[in-house]
Amino acid sequence: FAFLNSDKNSSLKILRVYFGNIDIRHHICRLSTDSLSQVRATRDLVRRYFHELKRIKDKYGLEKIEVVGAIPIEDESRKLPKTGYYKGKPFWGSWNERNSVYKNFNTLVEGMCTRLAGYEYVSWPNHFLNNKNQLDFQYMERPQSVHISPEHYMWSI
Repeated sequence: FAFLNSDKNSSLKILRVYFGNIDIRHHICRLSTDSLSQVRATRDLVRRYFHELKRIKDKYGLEKIEVVGAIPIEDESRKLPKTGYYKGKPFWGSWNERNSVYKNFNTLVEGMCTRLAGYEYVSWPNHFLNNKNQLDFQYMERPQSVHISPEHYMWSI
């Protein structure tokens, strides 16, 4: 958020944020080993994010904050560069565990946006999913990455 002008009279009125995937990929399933603790950890994480978003919204007098949902979980066969590893691993938890956390995370984020004035939830397009409900490799950076490829960024929203 360093780009925000410290002047409350700034012309910036809308802020779009994206977060969650690193937490889903490396932290929630590593630190919470069963499904109930993963649900709790995800809920607590979302609460902390929104606490910080409210602070920023109030501090800068923003009219709206758009929160982009976490991207879907890709197939585990995706070869990743070592720069995407944490503690020597490309991810923590099984695909099913991470997918469950991803769905819970987005449900909680969308719910918070619905309940709070001045927040809007932005979801990724359904066509980013393959027939196994995984993030399709064709939308990811090539040859190896966990990121969406720039040609598929949501420029129009």
